[in-house]
Amino acid sequence: MLMSTVVVIVLFSFNGILQAAKCPNIATVSGFNANRYAGVWYEVYRNTILFELGAKCVNATYTVQDDGSIGVFNQAINSFGYYTSINGTAKVKNSAQPGSLVVNFNSPTNILMNKVFSRYGLPKHIVLNNGPQLVSNLFKNFCDKLGIKQNLTANYHPQSNMTERVNRTLKPLIAIYAQQHHSSWDIEIQKLAFAIRTAINETTGETPAFLMFGRDPRDPLDLLIGETIEESSSMVVNHESIQEYKNKLINNFRSAFNVIREHSEIEKIRQKEKYDQHTTQKQHKEGDLVWIANLKPQIGENCMVGKLQPHYEGPYRLIK
Repeated sequence: MLMSTVVVIVLFSFNGILQAAKCPNIATVSGFNANRYAGVWYEVYRNTILFELGAKCVNATYTVQDDGSIGVFNQAINSFGYYTSINGTAKVKNSAQPGSLVVNFNSPTNILMNKVFSRYGLPKHIVLNNGPQLVSNLFKNFCDKLGIKQNLTANYHPQSNMTERVNRTLKPLIAIYAQQHHSSWDIEIQKLAFAIRTAINETTGETPAFLMFGRDPRDPLDLLIGETIEESSSMVVNHESIQEYKNKLINNFRSAFNVIREHSEIEKIRQKEKYDQHTTQKQHKEGDLVWIANLKPQIGENCMVGKLQPHYEGPYRLIK
């Protein structure tokens, strides 16, 4: 049976090769109105597509932009039970056929280059989780060419992922805001992020904005309590004064970073002591009943996913 299947596939393949064919010229919709197609569209049928294998609730959201292009947001629940998504932009390829659109999706390399590196410069190293798009050969080659060292976080250890730590702070802010504005919190999320960037970090003793730019941004609180405005000097600025300011700024940065590094080490020790108060040194012996962490819980042959899944299974008895 297996041999017959293989033979059929091979014959079908040769048949496709021998018969030359051309893609048909498909007539697009005349008088195409993008606003009529804006909104959320759910997939009801699909051909076999590799990146959609095992996915469900596949949908696309189309948004008409001010420049006439169409924002594309594709989303699905993957085989592991988590949402996965990608953003793109659709533009008209030929004005004579406004219904023929070309879609370009944002890859991690384009996002980093256009949104981060072009604004803040190239980093020496970057901390990444183990997402497939970040451990791909394409992304690795991208980092190698730019001289960026990749540091991957440990699997199943969110404490090593700084993004998860930021999310731990951001989620309560979203929950508080959503109580009054449950339908618009995603629009204001950048304002919540600004609040985090301008708040003093317990570990470093400084705001993230100061560590990044060497100054604290001006915010609405400055308008309420008042701020000191220094009078501008009327003297002509020459090259020597600019170089002197630059050297002084560099020295101030170095001094600030040294103080922050010492403060951070002290805070790490304090946080460790606080964490250790809630832990005990557990020693087991043969015959003890234990629970085992369930990294991929399943019932029979069916895997379970989601936040409500059991985190431990057992009990099991130690035999050695």
